[in-house]
Amino acid sequence: MKRFEERITIGASADRMYDYVADMTTHAEWSGNGLQVTKSSDGPVAVGTVYATTAKQFGTQREQSTVTEMTPGRTFAWDSTGALGRAQHVFALEGDGGSTIVTKSALVVRDLDLLQALAAERLLRVFVSVTTLDDELKRRMEPRAASPAARLATVRRLAGAGVPTGVMFAPVIPALNDHELEGVVAAAATAGAGTAGYLLLRLPGEVKGLFHEWLQTHYPDRAARVRNRIRELRGGRDNDPRFGLRMHGQGPWADLLRRRFEAACDRHGLEHGRASPLETGLFRPPSGAPGQMDLW
Repeated sequence: MKRFEERITIGASADRMYDYVADMTTHAEWSGNGLQVTKSSDGPVAVGTVYATTAKQFGTQREQSTVTEMTPGRTFAWDSTGALGRAQHVFALEGDGGSTIVTKSALVVRDLDLLQALAAERLLRVFVSVTTLDDELKRRMEPRAASPAARLATVRRLAGAGVPTGVMFAPVIPALNDHELEGVVAAAATAGAGTAGYLLLRLPGEVKGLFHEWLQTHYPDRAARVRNRIRELRGGRDNDPRFGLRMHGQGPWADLLRRRFEAACDRHGLEHGRASPLETGLFRPPSGAPGQMDLW
């Protein structure tokens, strides 16, 4: 029998997702392969319930699925037999512990209804990354990402829908976009963000050479200044991986950046530092999942 293992994260409570999965007649709605699913046995869904499925997979295939395991709110499993052979499918659902989404894409609002539902239970917040308000710098640094205006519009739409929304000014690149800090914070507040954060540019080994090449190509007049300022913020190195220092740097320039950020947030009424905690009371650890071990 074929057996495939995959873990996915779905932005919904375990109970709600279980109810959705257990009604296999919805399979055609949320599966890219499903064409039609019909329940071919009488009575409520239980172990032994049989479904007939038509799917488009290497041509149009028909198979029969039999529910083999049910633990309401936790697991749902079935065996299927068809032209491609026999396969076993298992959904093991884990409880909610609260999540934070960080994105630079305006497409996050496609799931606005789901984000609203999670936010209503204090299970979610969204941070939109705003690197710059300068369209030309954005085009050179993030050519395929959403424009600054589109990102701020995303903040406005999320906040207007009641989703806790913040703006992440990142990465902060000294002598390139750090002068925009106050402007980004002000624009975030105007768009309706409630929280803001910032992260200093990090240059681990696999990124450093690429960034230096990009900098020399697009900003040769200030490349040396940018590199030198980064080293001042990183204790004389291009990168400092130490916990507590890697995100914000050290030294007088780092202190100045922090004070500017805090003053801008206070001026515009934005939270900064540690955000308000999310709901964690609904979290349930996995129960007996294969390979899941106790921490202690």
